[in-house]
Amino acid sequence: MSSDLRKEVERVLSSDITGYQLAKKAGLTPAKVYRLRNGKISIDNLTLKSAEHLASVLKEVEHREKE
Repeated sequence: MSSDLRKEVERVLSSDITGYQLAKKAGLTPAKVYRLRNGKISIDNLTLKSAEHLASVLKEVEHREKE
């Protein structure tokens, strides 16, 4: 995983978006988002696809904030 993608995943996981909303938008289970946020699962163990989905949520949220 590239360092840029990793930073985006870290940013979205630490954002104000709820775990449920993040899970729904990224196509992950709420439990997985919870475990990622609480360090039970390492970002290093994410599939590239999951990391890309999380990063896309960050881009969507940032785009809405600019409007």
